[in-house]
Amino acid sequence: MENREDPVVEQPDATATPSPEGGDAQEQDLDSLLATYNTSEPSPSEQPAPPASAADDRLAAFEKRVVELEKRESNARSQADILEVVKSVRGEMPIDEALVEAYLQVEANKDPRLVQAFTGRRQNPEQWKKIEAGLTKKLKASIGADIDRTATDTRNAVESAVRSASTRTPVEDAPVDTASMSMGEFEAYKQSLR
Repeated sequence: MENREDPVVEQPDATATPSPEGGDAQEQDLDSLLATYNTSEPSPSEQPAPPASAADDRLAAFEKRVVELEKRESNARSQADILEVVKSVRGEMPIDEALVEAYLQVEANKDPRLVQAFTGRRQNPEQWKKIEAGLTKKLKASIGADIDRTATDTRNAVESAVRSASTRTPVEDAPVDTASMSMGEFEAYKQSLR
């Protein structure tokens, strides 16, 4: 998810709406969850007016520094929030967080409603949790994340055993002539085999 200016977005009603299928609301698909963030017109960009006189130059410079500091702080908060979402969507899947973040950025570029939902996640946390669950489900489907951990662990153990196995054939001892041994030697030989 790209760091962008937070647009003013009307937030959907925080009351839970029943699923159109009559089932559990968590079973809704991602598109229907994001449908509440459809917008017909883009939000206007805010640009500061130029200063009216030379006396306002210092004030304008100060305002510019304040805006830059707020933007840095907002970017840092956004990065922390994005990392939190990445960890939530990743869950227990054995994939790198950078891949999950890239996946989320691609999804946000494909569907701008996702950015709006991310921006309004604090106003409607229940809706955002459902969207996160939808993203997790979609990610699992795209990578086939129904991984059998036991089979994977077994495969890794076999691979490790094969890699650490010796490639030299064992040196065999010369055959022992037990027929020519005395009874004491034969008993000592039997004891050494145990």
